[in-house]
Amino acid sequence: MSELPKLRTSSTMQYPLGRTQARRVRILRFVDGAEQRFPLDGQAFRQWQMSFSQLDDAERNILTRFLEDQMATSGAITVVDPSDGLRYERCHVEGEDAEVQLNDANDGRIDFVLSEDPD
Repeated sequence: MSELPKLRTSSTMQYPLGRTQARRVRILRFVDGAEQRFPLDGQAFRQWQMSFSQLDDAERNILTRFLEDQMATSGAITVVDPSDGLRYERCHVEGEDAEVQLNDANDGRIDFVLSEDPD
C-alpha cells in the first residue's frame, strides 16, 4: 500500500484542500425523462481534490511518477486527512488522468482527485 509522497515542506497536501463525502447511488431513468435515485448499500466515502502549486522540478517529478505508478497498477493509497487526522487505508486516484502544468522552473501545478474505496 502506497502513501502520498512528501513535499519539501514535509507535507503530503497543500491548502486549500477540497474534501467531500458522498454515497453511491443508482439512477433509474424513465421513458418520460424523469429520474429516480436509490442509495446503494454501504457507508459514505470521501473524496479529496488534490491541488498542488508552486512545485519545483523535484516535487513535480516525484508526484508525476507516483501518479503514473498508481494509475498503472491501480494500487491502494493510504491518505492521512489533515482536517481530521484519520488514516484512510483504501483510496485510489480517480479517473485516468491528472492535470499537470509547467509555467516555469519553480511553478509547476498538479491537480487530481483521490477517492476512498467504499465498503
